[in-house]
Amino acid sequence: MLRVLQLFLIVCFIAGILFAQESDNLDILDEDSILEVSETNLFLEKLKHDPIRINSATEAELQELPFLEKSDLRKIINFRAKRQFTKSRDLLEAGLSDRLVETLEMYISYKKRTKVAITAYSLNRIKHNEDTDINSSRNLNKLFVTYGNFDLFFLSDKDPGEKQFSDFYSYSLSYSGNSFLKYAVLGKYRISTGQGLLFASKLATSKTAFIGNPLKTQTVKPYTSSFEMWDMEGGAAVFKFRQIELMPFYSNTKYDATLQENKISSFREDGLHISNKYKNNVGETIGGINLQHQSEWFNWSVLSSFNRFDREFVNPEYKSEYNATSFAFKISLFRINLFGEASYTMSKKALIGGLYLGEGSFRQNLVFRYYEKYFPTWHGNPLSTQSSFDNEQGFFYSLMMKPLHFIELQSYFDVWKCPETRYYEKMPTTGNEEYLRIKLKITDSTIGFAFKRKQNEKYSVYEDDGRIRDVSRNVFRIDWTEKINKYLHIRFCHSYAYENNQTDSKYKTGNLSYIQSSFQLRNLLLVNRLTIFKSDVLQYLSESSVEGSSDFRIFSGEGTAFYTLIRLKVKKHFDMQFKYYHSVSDNSSDQISVFFRAKL
Repeated sequence: MLRVLQLFLIVCFIAGILFAQESDNLDILDEDSILEVSETNLFLEKLKHDPIRINSATEAELQELPFLEKSDLRKIINFRAKRQFTKSRDLLEAGLSDRLVETLEMYISYKKRTKVAITAYSLNRIKHNEDTDINSSRNLNKLFVTYGNFDLFFLSDKDPGEKQFSDFYSYSLSYSGNSFLKYAVLGKYRISTGQGLLFASKLATSKTAFIGNPLKTQTVKPYTSSFEMWDMEGGAAVFKFRQIELMPFYSNTKYDATLQENKISSFREDGLHISNKYKNNVGETIGGINLQHQSEWFNWSVLSSFNRFDREFVNPEYKSEYNATSFAFKISLFRINLFGEASYTMSKKALIGGLYLGEGSFRQNLVFRYYEKYFPTWHGNPLSTQSSFDNEQGFFYSLMMKPLHFIELQSYFDVWKCPETRYYEKMPTTGNEEYLRIKLKITDSTIGFAFKRKQNEKYSVYEDDGRIRDVSRNVFRIDWTEKINKYLHIRFCHSYAYENNQTDSKYKTGNLSYIQSSFQLRNLLLVNRLTIFKSDVLQYLSESSVEGSSDFRIFSGEGTAFYTLIRLKVKKHFDMQFKYYHSVSDNSSDQISVFFRAKL
């Protein structure tokens, strides 16, 4: 039966090549890719269920769209002052580009908010490891219900190897309004304040996100992710009076942790519960209030909060009970934006500040950061080179420009140091990172060139010798996409990775190539990709996922991998997606994913 399925999928691949809409963004083949787009994907996924009403959305709501610039917002608001948007041609008339309008169409609505809407989806994934002959499965279910200004959400998730059908769950009831009570949520949620020193989404860490617009805003959102750590459970609200917004919040929830003598040694973020040994064994209570003032050119906010863990930490530098305060600001004059945040807690300081210049086809960012060691990083996520961002000082600069209409350039460089010991390192360490991407758009062809280099000092073991080593990783990538016709896109990508252990004068290399076809005809989308790799280093690659975001693969060794994705939309109320993935390597496996979504 499996061989018949494989034969059918090969036929689908050939058909896609012969007959074939591009579904992926330009990949960044680095470990940053794994977290780079997760939060954005979750937000855009929600908008597909409940699109932004472009005729009634506030400026703050429009700012949440990641591809809208400040100049685009002004064009939309100025057009609305004259008349309502009724079709895509009105967006073009307002001054938005063809490409932006095409992207916006998926996430906006010209109609008033539907009084009642229900969207439910289910993802089932089965993986078979041919070497061990072991099957594992995952089941994820989400439900969105809209009634007037109220939204109800529920999620259940079971990871491979877990016994309980709903091992992890999330739920929320939220309200959105334009009166004194702007927003309220009960259940599981996340908040973001300032530049993310104390509170921010834990799902977006890539530095490439700072190339566009580093300016963050205060947000409260239902927790719709299946990431099983650092969600908040309780309630939050946003009250607005003229230019003042007040956001009180409270949370009481539990997390997974490794304990030593009944004290917290570390938190477990993998979310896997093969047994209940580590499940929900640490409780945390959070409360606080954030005051924000907004004006056309000067915004500021003050945050005061408390955190209480129900267990002490093994490391006495971390306190189980502490209070925190922060001050954040943003000054906008002409095309110059100054922003920053300073926070103080547990006698530790954290600072981040920067300058954001320009908009449109020429933008620059300069960001400085200073995080003292043992500053609590549990709920924060500012610009950093590591997930636990304490004990770091650095300077970041990025540039995005379009010198010609068919050329786009993005680049950044980052230098940092960890002035105190970190993990296994028993000395201060330093590092630097450079990134450059050039994209050429010529008629129906898009050609991209990318280079990324990261060099840092870190502890590693080589030939049973564990010590600090100076290691650099270099990734070169070229990709080419050709629009054959309005139905078919063909894409080719090649990546070369080079890792140099300068301390021991050793190096490793790796090559990876893939060819992909994307064929879309009305309500049918067919994506096929064949990947070939021979690599002594880890290669990172994103690919289309059945739920509309991205799957991420890590390749090493020698082998091939193939997947086919089929999406079929039945009218406007139902769509189903199927994906089959097969790899032939030192760790061969098959994976089948089935996704259903119904909307009423």
